[in-house]
Amino acid sequence: MIAAQQEALTTQPTQLTVVDSWQSVEALKARIQQIQRLMNDVLKKDVDYGIIPGMPQGTKPSLRKSGSEQILAMFRIAVEPLVEDLSTEDCYRYRVTTRLTDVRTEAFLGAGLGECSTNETKYKWKRTYSEKEFNAAPADRKKIQFKRYKDDHGAWIDAEDMMIRQEPADMANTALKIAKKRSQVDGTLTVTGASSMFSQDLDDELGEDAESTSQQQPQGKRRGRPAQTKQEDVKCGSCGAVNGHLPSCKYHPGQKETKPAATETKAAKTETKPVEGEVVDKLVCQVKAFQDAKTQGGAPYVKYEVVDTKNRESVIYCFHKTANEELKAKAVGAVCLLRYSVQRRQENEYIVVEEILEIGGVQYRDGKPVDGQMKKQEEPW
Repeated sequence: MIAAQQEALTTQPTQLTVVDSWQSVEALKARIQQIQRLMNDVLKKDVDYGIIPGMPQGTKPSLRKSGSEQILAMFRIAVEPLVEDLSTEDCYRYRVTTRLTDVRTEAFLGAGLGECSTNETKYKWKRTYSEKEFNAAPADRKKIQFKRYKDDHGAWIDAEDMMIRQEPADMANTALKIAKKRSQVDGTLTVTGASSMFSQDLDDELGEDAESTSQQQPQGKRRGRPAQTKQEDVKCGSCGAVNGHLPSCKYHPGQKETKPAATETKAAKTETKPVEGEVVDKLVCQVKAFQDAKTQGGAPYVKYEVVDTKNRESVIYCFHKTANEELKAKAVGAVCLLRYSVQRRQENEYIVVEEILEIGGVQYRDGKPVDGQMKKQEEPW
C-alpha cells in the first residue's frame, strides 16, 4: 500500500509539487533563461514584442499578444478568460480576468486583469474629412480636436481636426478583444516573472491587434509633420541599404564617384544629376499641376508644381513610374507627405521624390495605399 502511494506520487505530480518547483532559486533562474532564449531565437521584434516609438532610450520592450501566447505555450500554461460585461446604453465596456493554469496538473498559477471600453478616445472618436458630415452630426457627437505640429522647417503650426462620434456597437467586438489581450498579457507577465524583461502591452493604438487595425482611421491631412524623437531610417535609392551603403554601392565611402547614365535626358543632365543619393527629409505640400517630360533615351519623368505649408511655390521631380501614376491620378489638389532627396546639377539643387508616404490622408507603403483605396478629401488644407 505504501509502495503504491509512493509510486503514484512519483508518476503524477501534485499541485503542491508543481507550484513549489516554481519557487526555488534554480527554477526561477532557469525560467528566466528560457524566456531569454525564446526572445532571442523565436520571438520577432516589432511583431511579438517591441519598443513603443517615442519612449526614452533604455525602456523595456512591451510584450504583445502573440509573444505572450508563445511564452504560455512554452511553459504549457492554459488560458481561461472570464468576461465581465459592464456596458451601458451608449458604451460597451468589458473587464476580463484571465485565469492561468498548468496544463498537466490543472494547478492554478495566477491571473491577469484587463479592461477596455468604447469610451476610450481612440475608439470613441474618428476623424472626418467631410464638412457636411461634421455639420450634420448632433452637437454632442462631434468636436474639434486641436493639435500642434512642427513643419519641415521646424516651425510650430496649429491644426484642427473635425472629429465625430463612432457608433459604439461598431467597436464593441474590438473593445472585447483588446480587454482580453490586456488581461492575457498581464497574466503572462505576472505568472512567468517576465516583467523583468517586458513591460505591459501599451501599443493597442499601434495596430498590433488585427481587428483594431481594420477599424482605425487613416491619418488625417496634415499642415505639417509631428515632431519625432526617433530619427527616421534612411534608405539608399541605389543599393537599398538602410542607414548606410553596401560595399558595391556607388555611394559607399570606398567607391569613386560614378558618371551619369547615358540615357539621362538633356533636362536631367542640366538639372538632376545626384551628387548624393541619400534621402534627407520629408516634404508636406499640395500639388497644383504637373508636366510630363522624357529623357533623351525616351524614359519618362514628371515635373510637379507644388506649394508648401507656408504658401511657398516650388518645383519637384519624380522619376519613379509607380509613384508618378499615384501622384498624377490622386495628388492634384490634395495634401501630400513625400520623402525626397536633394540632388544637384552644376550649380543648382533640385528636390527629387523618392517615396510617397501619404496622399490626402491615406498612408502609403511600397508605393501603394495601405488600405487599398484613396479616401476622398473635400478640403485641400
